[in-house]
Amino acid sequence: AISSSAEQPAAGTRVVKEVARTLILKESTPLYDALLETLEKRGGHDEVLNYIGHVCFHGNLLLVNEIGEGLTNAMPLACKMERLLMVCNRRRELHINYLREKYDARCSGHADDYLITFGEEDMKHIYNTWRKDVPSYMQNSTLEAHAKLRPQDAQQLEKRVHSTYMFHLSGCKFLLHQLLRFPFACCARLPAASSAEQPALHDLLEAFEKHKKTTVYRNAVEESQKKSAQHVRLSNRLWWARYNHQKGKNLSFHVLAGRVEFNSLSFYDQQRAEDYEAGRSFRKLKNEMEEMDSAANMKYFGAGVSTFLSSPNCWRLLDEQC
Repeated sequence: AISSSAEQPAAGTRVVKEVARTLILKESTPLYDALLETLEKRGGHDEVLNYIGHVCFHGNLLLVNEIGEGLTNAMPLACKMERLLMVCNRRRELHINYLREKYDARCSGHADDYLITFGEEDMKHIYNTWRKDVPSYMQNSTLEAHAKLRPQDAQQLEKRVHSTYMFHLSGCKFLLHQLLRFPFACCARLPAASSAEQPALHDLLEAFEKHKKTTVYRNAVEESQKKSAQHVRLSNRLWWARYNHQKGKNLSFHVLAGRVEFNSLSFYDQQRAEDYEAGRSFRKLKNEMEEMDSAANMKYFGAGVSTFLSSPNCWRLLDEQC
């Protein structure tokens, strides 16, 4: 009995270890969950979510964090959105504090202040103060370089780095603008949020319908479709390059071993064997792999970011645009 009772914990420990090996921890996303719940309360949300997933955060934008650091594994969309909502929530809170200090008539000093929908003048102030808050988006090495620059050069660096940061964060100016403007980032934290959700949701969907009619939207969707098609073509070419190289290798070995007569092979198999012997199939495979890696490692792979690269002025000074 003593032996049996001593062995039992060991078996239990083994079970725990086996369970631990398969345990995968997932990042909590309360803000994103609350946003999904809000969108699901009204029809038409599927199109908005599809736009976020396939246009804003399309492709390798999920392989970089908000400050541009590369990630080994793609960040889940929920985690990407959670970080975006956290940042928007912080910028909204800072602006609410600013309005309270100015005794803005919209502020009561209570929690309802965080449910304000901001106007264009508010948005100008948010973007301008955000750009000046360099520690919130610059890496330490960039901050050190920034501190040594002349004021004019420092301002230019702020514009460039802040624009890049916002693209890494949101992938889409429209999405970032609306999450800053409306109180969705606050809905998971405030019990009174439900009273502000419906008008804010109505205004968001209305803004999205207007956005769909813009050239920016059409270009972003077209670019997303092109990138998706390009990725499929690259994947297919890489698959065939691997297949032909391996097939040619096997056929060549069988011919050299005397197991198969070269003349008995089909025209295509003869070509594969010859391509392998001459090194052509290896070079083809190498080129396809390099092209695939090159496409995968593009800094701004995806519709929203590709639009930015092709149109340098699309994110010019936000205080001029808002």
